[in-house]
Amino acid sequence: MSRDRQKRGREARERRLIPFHATFLAIVAPPLAAALCLRVLGAEPVGFRLLASVLAPAYLLGAVPAFLGGRLDRTLAERGATVLARLLVAALFGGGLGLVILLPLYLAGSIHGTMPLLVPAASGLAAVVTLGLAMSLAWMLARMNGNKRTRETTNDA
Repeated sequence: MSRDRQKRGREARERRLIPFHATFLAIVAPPLAAALCLRVLGAEPVGFRLLASVLAPAYLLGAVPAFLGGRLDRTLAERGATVLARLLVAALFGGGLGLVILLPLYLAGSIHGTMPLLVPAASGLAAVVTLGLAMSLAWMLARMNGNKRTRETTNDA
């Protein structure tokens, strides 16, 4: 493969990511996961006061895993993984981390039954939604940058 072709392939992969990809996921995923967990577990009504009260624990438990998930996704994108594969990995990563959070509580006997297993499902869903949002944002930024390049070349001619 020629160097020019390799360079174009690398640029195409970079366009699929926003510059602050992992940080974006670390900021957006924890509150979204908290809102989904509250909704799935039946909290009514899920309003601003309830969401504000769970933001600190959500960031405490979810910011670092979301950042690591963002780094993992960045690695997958740079290696050329498909969008579906990246979303599947995000769902499994988010759900797996939701299980890791619940494991000590199950082992201590603090929680019982299957209802708490909705938390990993909500975590996985939050990971997929947040990653989809990040991909959409990257696509829009790439389109805007592409339009700027097109305008620049048109003005130069």
